[in-house]
Amino acid sequence: MGHFSFPYLYNYVKFVLGIEDKNGKLYKLCNDEVKNCLICGKYNEGRIGFHPRKSIFAEYPMKHIAFDVLSMGKTSKEGSVGILILIDTFTRYVWLYT
Repeated sequence: MGHFSFPYLYNYVKFVLGIEDKNGKLYKLCNDEVKNCLICGKYNEGRIGFHPRKSIFAEYPMKHIAFDVLSMGKTSKEGSVGILILIDTFTRYVWLYT
């Protein structure tokens, strides 16, 4: 049958298949079935909606700082285990700290 919205599933079961809704049990069953569908849950938007990525524009230096951590896998002779990378998004200046 596919993956349909709750109203479509409820109306299909009720009117096309002719199953009677006694005491709202069919309504609850269809609603629970759609809510618990793992495939639908992966791809459907929630109540908060979909927020696509947006570019960050800084108006002046140091307004936005991007950072990341790089693991080296081994401890260096100085005792460092990774590298901290900081980038000013306005000037694109980069700092590296071990």
